[in-house]
Amino acid sequence: MIRVFAYRKGGYYRLYVAGHAEYNPGEDVVCAGVSALVGALVSFATGSQNCRHLRWSARSGEVFLSCRGGLASAFEAVVLGLQQIAAAYPQHVSVEKSGMA
Repeated sequence: MIRVFAYRKGGYYRLYVAGHAEYNPGEDVVCAGVSALVGALVSFATGSQNCRHLRWSARSGEVFLSCRGGLASAFEAVVLGLQQIAAAYPQHVSVEKSGMA
């Protein structure tokens, strides 16, 4: 199962994603969807002039991202997309939000 932990408080953002969906090994569309969304957020953050104190790491089955400022709309959109995937595949993805509406 992929577990997503999303935290936002004011202008501080943190996203931690860990695990594998194991939906259909070799052709895992669930994992691909999560990876695409999270990868896009990491790319956006690393390319942003407004994302300060950026820390991130990525390895197989685990991504961490943390920064201050510059992510509001992108962060919200990615978390919403991850929630949609979790709603469609609840046995394979869970999303826990903290500090967010």
